[in-house]
Amino acid sequence: MFLENAPIEKVVDAKLDDHKMTFFPFVSVMTVGGTLTYVNSEPFPDTAYSLSNEKCDFGMVESHGIRKRKFPNAGNYTILCRLHPNQLAFLIVTPSSYFARTNKSGEYALENVPYGTYELVAWAPRVKGDRRSVTVAGDETVVNFELKR
Repeated sequence: MFLENAPIEKVVDAKLDDHKMTFFPFVSVMTVGGTLTYVNSEPFPDTAYSLSNEKCDFGMVESHGIRKRKFPNAGNYTILCRLHPNQLAFLIVTPSSYFARTNKSGEYALENVPYGTYELVAWAPRVKGDRRSVTVAGDETVVNFELKR
């Protein structure tokens, strides 16, 4: 969940760890202008790349090596590995610093949002996202989504 047209109060970075032929976390979130740090924790060289949006490729990263890349534009990125075709992760680069991940029950909270009207975007892997206009004018604003495949 993120507010599309809210300000960036702080730049938030993300980390993607490659361990046991799996990317951790499965979904990473960061802000525009943030840096993604790719860590290869494998005992062998490995890769991470995306053909989404402005495309990125960390190249072949040595065992226990680190590569970094700054993301200047908002977007959703599918992260893949050239060596392990089942390896998959998602990176969401938000245009504002107001974002939250849902808990296991699907609940979320965006804290300290300035009063105003925003586009609230819901995204999840492998489902159709949704967006709603929401006006924040008090202590608590509730917006529910039901995402479907």
